Amino acid sequence: MAATTDQSALVRAMRYFNKSVRARHLLELKRHATPRKLLNLIIVEFQRRFLRSARMFGYPYWMVIGVTSTCNLMCPGCPKGLRLVDNRRKRVMSHDDFKRVVDQVKPYVFNVAFNAWGEAFLNKHIFDMIETASSNNLGTLVSANLNHLPEGGGERLVKSGLERLVVSVDGATQESYSRYRIRGNLDAVLDNVREIVAAKRRLGSKLPHIAWQFLLFEHNQDEVEMARKMAKEIGFDEIYFMTAGNRFNDERVNNQLRPEVAAKFYTENQAVDPVCARPWYFIEINSDGGVSPCCDIEAYNGSDDFGNILEAPLKKIWNSEIYQESRKLFQVKGYKPKVATVCTDCYRVKEFQTHPQASTAPAYMFAKSILHPIEAILDYRSSRKPTTLH
Repeated sequence: MAATTDQSALVRAMRYFNKSVRARHLLELKRHATPRKLLNLIIVEFQRRFLRSARMFGYPYWMVIGVTSTCNLMCPGCPKGLRLVDNRRKRVMSHDDFKRVVDQVKPYVFNVAFNAWGEAFLNKHIFDMIETASSNNLGTLVSANLNHLPEGGGERLVKSGLERLVVSVDGATQESYSRYRIRGNLDAVLDNVREIVAAKRRLGSKLPHIAWQFLLFEHNQDEVEMARKMAKEIGFDEIYFMTAGNRFNDERVNNQLRPEVAAKFYTENQAVDPVCARPWYFIEINSDGGVSPCCDIEAYNGSDDFGNILEAPLKKIWNSEIYQESRKLFQVKGYKPKVATVCTDCYRVKEFQTHPQASTAPAYMFAKSILHPIEAILDYRSSRKPTTLH
């Protein structure tokens, strides 16, 4: 076995990943910006950073969507992979339903990521969906295990306009790879990547940008250099290393991660901001239309949804009581929500309550006295309007 990779080199690699994510987000903002999107971004970030407003005058500008609720692997660090109780209706999203979602979010959203609680390539409409998103000026990202690629999928994927493809490959040998990606076939994954790379070259396209995502565990950290060489030979555009972490509320998931995770790397890359930003700028749409505040919670449990975008308009859901109460959890320490929300027991809320740097938003106390009457009037007016989709 190769000598153990220098730990400081792994930490540097993950810091590079964090910087590259920020750079990529800035590129996507520039590429898909419109005056309306930029104005919405400014409103959202002002309300998030300075006011931590419960009621929003801007709308989410980043979206993750699940186009299927099924996955072909059984990864032990994933609730879906562990086949935990799942009361969300099993569903593959139709192209028509996807277009209904896009019509609501396209004035505000810069990027759509197809990676919520299922393997996107198991949906036969995935190429049409990517094309729909691209034609509506939405950035596109697919994160997949890529054990399955439909026939002719390489060329169809390139022609769809997909901007970024992230392939999860946690090892350079089948033995190491399958230890976490249970039921996965490394050769099949790499052959599918080769097909996409060949299609890019044949069609003269630089897109999609293909990234190898390598989750670091104690059992695979010796294969980092081997993976770098393989990535270059196969034609990946990028390889980056990160760690699986203790991020779920469900201890059945976390207990599967702890024995394997390289905690010494994970703690050096923990976010320092005690305030979770996602209730303000981010939205996750599940395959049945269910809305979740983020992808770090047990969104596979439909009873925790904040609404359904196929049944109620985004604008109504975004300022619903449950969304507003979830944002209030980060306004002041010790807030007791009026309604139960899945965010209440989230580890980010617990971190906020105990973090020494966590505090009331700088302008919150002053703005509260000014905005409260306005919000009360708007809440009253919205309660009188009939619920319609548009």
